[in-house]
Amino acid sequence: MGRGFNPFSTERYISTVDRSYYPKDFSADIERYRDERGHECDPVDSEYDHPDYSVLEGPRLEYYLWWRRMADEGELLKADWGYAWLRCCELINSKDDPDDVLTRMIQFTRVCSGSIRLAPLVSRLAEDYALANGLSLGRIPRSRPFSRSMTLFTWDLTRYPIRMPDPDILLSSCYNWRQYADVSIDQMAEIVSMTLAGIDEMTRSSEGKGFIRAIGCEPEAVTIWPFEGFADYTGAEHRTVPSLRVSDGPLHDIIDAIVRTVTKLTREDGVRGPQIPRAFPQAYRRIAAAAVDAVLGDDPFDARHFRCASVEGAGFWGNDDLVVECEEEDDRAYIIPQAYPDPSFPRVTLREISTHMADSCDDPVEYTPSEKLMPTYSTMEPGQISFYIHWRTMAREGTYLNTDSGYIWLYCVELINSDDDPECVQSELERALDAYSHCSFIPQSLCTACADHAILNGFDVPPAAIDRADRYVAYSKLACDPPGRMSVSLAEMYSLYDSERYTSDDPGLYSDAFTLAVRRVDAYMKEHKGRRIIDRAGSRDLYFTKRFYQGLWTPKNPVERLEFVNVLESKRINDLMDGIFRTVIRVVNTRLRRPVPRAPTEIRQEYREIAEASTEEFMDSIDRDRMHEAAMEEASRIVIDRDAVESAAADLEAVRGMMSVDEPDRDGSIEESVSSSEQPTGWDALRSSLDDVELLYLTASLTNRGAGAWTLEGTGRRPQSVEDSVNSKAMDAIGDAIMEGGTAFEDYVDDIRRIID
Repeated sequence: MGRGFNPFSTERYISTVDRSYYPKDFSADIERYRDERGHECDPVDSEYDHPDYSVLEGPRLEYYLWWRRMADEGELLKADWGYAWLRCCELINSKDDPDDVLTRMIQFTRVCSGSIRLAPLVSRLAEDYALANGLSLGRIPRSRPFSRSMTLFTWDLTRYPIRMPDPDILLSSCYNWRQYADVSIDQMAEIVSMTLAGIDEMTRSSEGKGFIRAIGCEPEAVTIWPFEGFADYTGAEHRTVPSLRVSDGPLHDIIDAIVRTVTKLTREDGVRGPQIPRAFPQAYRRIAAAAVDAVLGDDPFDARHFRCASVEGAGFWGNDDLVVECEEEDDRAYIIPQAYPDPSFPRVTLREISTHMADSCDDPVEYTPSEKLMPTYSTMEPGQISFYIHWRTMAREGTYLNTDSGYIWLYCVELINSDDDPECVQSELERALDAYSHCSFIPQSLCTACADHAILNGFDVPPAAIDRADRYVAYSKLACDPPGRMSVSLAEMYSLYDSERYTSDDPGLYSDAFTLAVRRVDAYMKEHKGRRIIDRAGSRDLYFTKRFYQGLWTPKNPVERLEFVNVLESKRINDLMDGIFRTVIRVVNTRLRRPVPRAPTEIRQEYREIAEASTEEFMDSIDRDRMHEAAMEEASRIVIDRDAVESAAADLEAVRGMMSVDEPDRDGSIEESVSSSEQPTGWDALRSSLDDVELLYLTASLTNRGAGAWTLEGTGRRPQSVEDSVNSKAMDAIGDAIMEGGTAFEDYVDDIRRIID
């Protein structure tokens, strides 16, 4: 009767599973069946991945209630994914006391830990519930299958006293001690944790703050969407939480130094241990030695013994909760996850698309989930159509709102089937890609549309849309003249060099520097050597047939035979690109006082000097832009006393009146000429006609990033309307538009700088 279930069995009990069904709101049924107690019966499959009670008829519903009862009592009977999914939804939407619900979630997760198939489904359940309901993360067990996340890791290291963090995360990026010291991963994790606890006591007593703050570790703001993949009717919103990084930075450095110290203390082969950074204080080394004696020996260890001598009661002994600035995060648009939307491919026609292409709506419309991976106007409800039209209208004006992957799919389908100029279509696709590039999940439809449309029309493929295994795009980037835009991920493709630890603080900055350096070296080689970077790959041509816009809809998906050279397997190109990228990172990180990689050796001196010069020039421009932005920000804080100005103007007018001499007006020509000469013309007239917001937008158009929605935060105005107003006034003043897409035209940059300065 379901007893003796082997959770590790790979045998599938069901033959068919409905993966497409996803129920509508069944919260009322959750309340209806919450107290139902099942009775012992034979196991029956749910036959659904996401069932509700309406599809669990007869024996299936009877078995589910019996299975749920036994799971609540701590015994896992034979079950499939569908039953476990439904039980998770019941717990998430329970109206019981949140503390009691969390307790039941933890128990349910432990029961499912014996199943290889069910453990991944429930791993984040308790953590998400605690975050959504403001409960302590300390109640979440730190063992499998519970989520071992950076959120829990950060929480553990900022408690007082600090908690034992997850060993896999703690030691993930440190020195490899296992080949030199006979210390297990659990022992090393315990030693490192005890050492950090001692350092924490020391900094709290001497500096009044936990060691995380004391070493200058800045947390990242990470957005978490609770209950992703489940039916959630509680209205839980996304949470912005602090997250520490262990791949690089101060926390990585101190953990790495502790591991090196422990390795040196525990080596028994008579050989000197690894080099310990000089910056690692002797006091910290003594704490590490005490932790080694405690874990590998029998010595006692009390972290409080390492407090600095101070006034009684001094220091900070509370939890060191980290606060992340999330104002900028809140202003950015997100792709809202959908809980298993309808994946069926719809029937689409060009007539249906063209009918709605001119629709627009500026009035705000509340977000309504599309509920489909590939929606069309004929399959959407009126509320969904209203939201999509509003979202698309705002996107066309340069303002992006929260949306989901279904609306993104329809947006891409409309663009790739549009009769608009291909450059405009590509620009609109890339703006959308940039707007959502910070999201943890970027819809594949958007990446495919950006990449395939660029290839078909001979444009540079945006780096964010590139599959790392795409050899053709890697070739096309170097084949075009000048070479296409580079990125950190592309740099690793070409050079086979892991640069993440040196560039993770600001990948966009390094990407721009990479692009400039590669283009400068390529231009130099072309002019002085008669050959370009791409020519170093040889001439072995390869071919493949590509079907474009897969997963999207077009009347007939284009198919083309593409020719390319495999630049990713060319050692000559790998060495050159590796040298360029390392040189760029060294220059940038030296200016920013960050760790630098070793100097490149497989690159000619002349190429390295070109890369160095271009990067220095790039960093100089960044510094100028930052100084200009700082000056503008300082100027924006100046408050003009209008009453004082008006009073001074009145006084000046009175003085003029006293000093005036009555003379006959001969013919008025002099007065007219003076009056006409005081009227500003051309660029000066444009300057005087701009309001404060338009002037701010025009100023931002001179920076590398350009002007956009971020420039107008708090003004209540939209980028497109401001830009149109500026260009309209420019047409009246100088007879031409002066900017497009938030960037000033190069021909007018000097004139714009003059009127602004």
